[in-house]
Amino acid sequence: MTGLITPPVSDTASQDAIADKSGPLIKELLVLRDFQVTEARIVPDDEKTIRRTVKEWCNSGEIDWIITTGGTGFGVRDRTPEASICACSRSAVGHTHAVLRLGYSSLI
Repeated sequence: MTGLITPPVSDTASQDAIADKSGPLIKELLVLRDFQVTEARIVPDDEKTIRRTVKEWCNSGEIDWIITTGGTGFGVRDRTPEASICACSRSAVGHTHAVLRLGYSSLI
């Protein structure tokens, strides 16, 4: 797999990269499984910035996958899914449900 990007979306982490815990962990897990992570830029919780960044990566022709983390709560600025949908040519709703189910089962 080539051209994988893991952008954490966080106002806090975009100001202080040390605050980002999920991005480095996701990158480490992907690299351990022989994925090539080409970039791991932290993006602030700003819908226009997220949309512009995701479109830039998609239009580069060098990216196969973009995995986002953060910006998925119910705060006013938590708009990662809404901002990044512009780049989706296909939806993988089943994968989303599987991840949610696995996460929930680990809590009970």
